[in-house]
Amino acid sequence: MSSGNHKATALIVDDNPEMRLFLRRALEVLVLEIFEAADGLKAMTVLEKKKPSLLLTDYQMPGWDGMTVVQQIRQHPDLRHIKIIMLTGEVGSPFLLQAVNHRVVDAAVIKPVDLNELRQLVTRLLGLDVGPIHA
Repeated sequence: MSSGNHKATALIVDDNPEMRLFLRRALEVLVLEIFEAADGLKAMTVLEKKKPSLLLTDYQMPGWDGMTVVQQIRQHPDLRHIKIIMLTGEVGSPFLLQAVNHRVVDAAVIKPVDLNELRQLVTRLLGLDVGPIHA
């Protein structure tokens, strides 16, 4: 089914608008359709409507944090397909390590984010066929 019309989609969830913009710019070169949410509750609304291919979510946010969103996704039959990358400034968080080890999330990325590593990770998780990235 390679119609070329199906575009991979990503939802970026972070309470910091500068971080959302930074991640958006990093991923735009991958030709993804990108959505954004400022917190976990807004993210769930977008997730249920858009059913993106990928979720990049901050671990620590006010209200619903990243793990709460992930738990909601994993309990929702229509959202279980979503690949999840958790972003965190907490190096060595036992909860995050456990989440990766138990495949609750597909990957964890430590802030500050290395853009090339993030792009490679997203490309691999989504099975994107992209040539050399120049950004």
